[in-house]
Amino acid sequence: MKLHASGEDYLETIHVLQKKRGMVRSVDVTRHMEVSKPSVCHAVATLRDGGFLTMDEDHFLRLTDAFCVFYTPHAVHADRPGFQPAKDLDIPLNGYVYCYPVKSNYLGGDIISGMIETELYKKDGISVFFDIGTNGELVIGNKDFLLCGAGAAGPALEGGVVHTGMRADAGAVDSVRIRGGKIHVHVIGNSSGKISPKGICGSGIVDLIAELFLEGWIDIRGKFSPEKTNLIQKREGQLCIEYAPGLYFYQKDIDEFILTKAAAHIMVEIMLRESGLELNQADRFYVAVSFGKYVSVESAITIGMYPDMEREKMINAGNSSLEGAQKLLLNKELLADIDQILEEMTYIQFAEVDDFLEQMVAAQALPHTDYKKYPTVMEKLKKRQNICFY
Repeated sequence: MKLHASGEDYLETIHVLQKKRGMVRSVDVTRHMEVSKPSVCHAVATLRDGGFLTMDEDHFLRLTDAFCVFYTPHAVHADRPGFQPAKDLDIPLNGYVYCYPVKSNYLGGDIISGMIETELYKKDGISVFFDIGTNGELVIGNKDFLLCGAGAAGPALEGGVVHTGMRADAGAVDSVRIRGGKIHVHVIGNSSGKISPKGICGSGIVDLIAELFLEGWIDIRGKFSPEKTNLIQKREGQLCIEYAPGLYFYQKDIDEFILTKAAAHIMVEIMLRESGLELNQADRFYVAVSFGKYVSVESAITIGMYPDMEREKMINAGNSSLEGAQKLLLNKELLADIDQILEEMTYIQFAEVDDFLEQMVAAQALPHTDYKKYPTVMEKLKKRQNICFY
């Protein structure tokens, strides 16, 4: 059983694991984990797990109850799982499984592994590391300090909650442009021209909302402006737009995604403020996981999901969790670095920040209610001459 088939966001996954642990078999676990046998390991093979907390060893491989995540900021079952005999986990490997430790309930081993890959904890300048998916995990710091936090971003970035949303598989619309009043899309796997669009994935959603906004077809609240184009129509009792033949993007889809992008925005803004830093003091802004690899930075900034900063500072960290795990596998000395990272990390609870809700509401506009935070977006809007700000 693939967990994402049971729950598109990790909170639902926890409920699934709690109720149906017996349905998840070890054969399914090993099928979706990478086993490596590098030449540096002679006697045994080593498998490394750098997953998000609810997918970590104690909660996934052992199928133990992850419900404790809801009760405490600390990962009770999986703080420092360390090395485990593979056979104890029903994994057919004559060796050991190393599971990355975690910092808190929502900040898992994938982020610790990302620190190993980017070496953020060794750098002089200030770096921002943002792993965005169904869960948003953030680290700001350098060799002197590491401030971290995490929160739910929702499944919208992976195609969840959207009527025609899907993962970035063949047939997914992953890029959108509006030119000359017409919507142009790119479809994954359609190099031969034989694959029809089946839905839209996260990067396509970001593009679509950004283009609708720049074109003036939605306003700063994300609401459709049907007077601007006859492509906006009403179906199932709400306004929508046909972005590909037979595929519609509804007002509710936009509303849901704006909540997701607002959550992403305030994570960065609050963390910078709590660290006493300004955005222009950051030397690097890492965007991790596959979503960050394919999303258009310009589109993400246009809708206010990423901060408006120098583009050359934005770095695609890719699947830093996997890369960090591979680096650790080849260099056991990095185990000491992991202890150092955990020791230097200070965890911030976003929900305990006094003006969290106020900031969340402020971020639920395109790109933000304080549009002065997004000067380059304002320039784009002026060029298209579609929206006036008062």
